[in-house]
Amino acid sequence: MISVRPEFREGEHFRINRKGKPKFRYTTLRTTRIMIDVPIDETISFRDLHGIEWMRLAPTACGKTQKTIREGYSWDGATCVPDCNLYLETLNHDTDCQFRFTEDFPFTKLQVDNAFLDLMKLGNRKVGIFYWRGVRMFGWMFRSQNGEWSKILTTYAMP
Repeated sequence: MISVRPEFREGEHFRINRKGKPKFRYTTLRTTRIMIDVPIDETISFRDLHGIEWMRLAPTACGKTQKTIREGYSWDGATCVPDCNLYLETLNHDTDCQFRFTEDFPFTKLQVDNAFLDLMKLGNRKVGIFYWRGVRMFGWMFRSQNGEWSKILTTYAMP
């Protein structure tokens, strides 16, 4: 599902939150873009109640999907296990899991989890298969009761 790994360096693309936002361990410092090998038909914008766009999925001319995550997005990293420098992988997976329960999200849970594994393979992460098995077996335990997550409340299909 993902075949090219973008650069993602601490201090340039994200920071570790040591104070201020205790719920989230990391925050993006730049807009982050990930190319997904699965095409979609239309651009989808994921926004909060204030209209702030946190993520966008857009079709590309080469038949892929560009995922854009806004600067300032915060996430918690690997839940209940050490992060093992899986910053980009957990950012991608956390945004997908957060927005997956919205009406317009185009990917299945299996595709979301496989993208997590793809990024770990591209980064030569030795723990990849173990983390992938963990999200496959236990990911359902970390979903809120009503299927919603913290920031996203609405989606808009863009013309």
